Amino acid sequence: MTFNDDKFIFKQFHRIIHSTGSKISISKPMRVPARFTSFVLCVICATVASLLCLKFLYRESAVQVVASPETKGKDSIKASPLHDGQLTTTANTPTSAASNTPVETKSNTTTDFIHWLARIGFKSNGMRIVELGPHNRNVIATQSFKAGDIIMEMPIERTVNEESIQKDPLIHFISEKLPNSPWEALMGTFLLKHRNDPEYAPFIQFLPKFVGTPLFWSDSLLQLVQGTDLLRDVNIQRDHIKNTWDKFQPHLPEHLKITFEEFQWGWLVVQSRVWGLELESGVDQCVMSPMLDMVNHNPKPRGEVDYDRTRGSVVMTAAKDIKAGDYIDISYGDKSSYEFLKYYGFTIPDNDANEYCSLSIASNLTSESEEYQYRSAECDFYVQELAKSITDCNLGSNKSNQDGMNPSHDHRGEDPVIWAKIQNAAIEKRLKYPSTIEEDDVLLEAEISKNSSAGSFDVVNAIRVRRGEKICLRAVENHIARPFQED
Repeated sequence: MTFNDDKFIFKQFHRIIHSTGSKISISKPMRVPARFTSFVLCVICATVASLLCLKFLYRESAVQVVASPETKGKDSIKASPLHDGQLTTTANTPTSAASNTPVETKSNTTTDFIHWLARIGFKSNGMRIVELGPHNRNVIATQSFKAGDIIMEMPIERTVNEESIQKDPLIHFISEKLPNSPWEALMGTFLLKHRNDPEYAPFIQFLPKFVGTPLFWSDSLLQLVQGTDLLRDVNIQRDHIKNTWDKFQPHLPEHLKITFEEFQWGWLVVQSRVWGLELESGVDQCVMSPMLDMVNHNPKPRGEVDYDRTRGSVVMTAAKDIKAGDYIDISYGDKSSYEFLKYYGFTIPDNDANEYCSLSIASNLTSESEEYQYRSAECDFYVQELAKSITDCNLGSNKSNQDGMNPSHDHRGEDPVIWAKIQNAAIEKRLKYPSTIEEDDVLLEAEISKNSSAGSFDVVNAIRVRRGEKICLRAVENHIARPFQED
């Protein structure tokens, strides 16, 4: 059923009158009770009113986010954003060919955001925003693209980046007072300062109100990642954000009324939605690009994002042919479950090749054969580059084995004593977990089958993180157990 033709309403009205008349018709004249007549008229009026409301709602729910065709281009992705939710749809509603202005809609922040995009020079060849869940937006193509076609672009001057925010007096002042302040804190403070500024408000109000990282997990959820690097880093990050707030707070004007909770939100939303892009200065900078930062992660992405100097814009190009109706996605990088959850608030399945773990090794101070430069070391290991990770883990040169050689030839990375320390540390750490990899697999399958609540979603994330660390630790053990060789 459609509501595109007003005649539909009157056809329905006529049908109701006709059917009602046949039901109350009689074979001989009689007087119809006034009460019954009033009842019939009420039913007719209510039906017509309902049809008019449905027609109105159908029209007002439609919004088009399609702009004029652009030239083709190509470039490669360098970093990452996240995702989050509210609904817009595409319908056969007209747009202005001259201005490419999105169609009017009554969906509040979405409407304001789409009109703001058109105002600031955002360009798109054909896409729409869809809601996949309470905190999950996605972008779908409304036309086909060939590999290399530009899908959308944002002028660099309308992005929020490390360089541009320094033009803001408050951010510049804090940067001078507190050198080396975290970029997350500076960019987050910029967003909070301008949340009611018409130049930025539609974008800022469209950002997710909540970023589901473990920073906000309950104690029972955190119990699921006891002993992991993630839990250690969550506590470190909490302290880091709080300590930074304590330094920033005295320099924030009272009229801005920024609370710690808002400061923390700004930090996390920036952290989850930036790219690292090389801008005109030739230096990599953190960049938030409105609309482009909504695109979700896919290990085999359809889109790529980079800075195009000739266009002066952050552009997204098609990495492969895209059909109308396909999701438009990018890769956030080959990250571990730990990194995905810490920075973006989600994990992905089948990620064993990208898992990460860390280990501490130490020199035996009572052994004459272990006179290394350093007493201990914290080492990071990545499954995708295991040989290099193991080679990079050392305690410096072993003075007792130099035999007069130049200290630069210290055989670091090829020391069987260090290998044994790494292997023993990996075994010891893995055995401290209360569950095995195989047990985690069973738990994961059970939780995923529930598919019913945010609680289950977080439990799945927690299990994937601790399982991922064990996958990495076992890979380290197995690699060292074989004769050491470059992969």
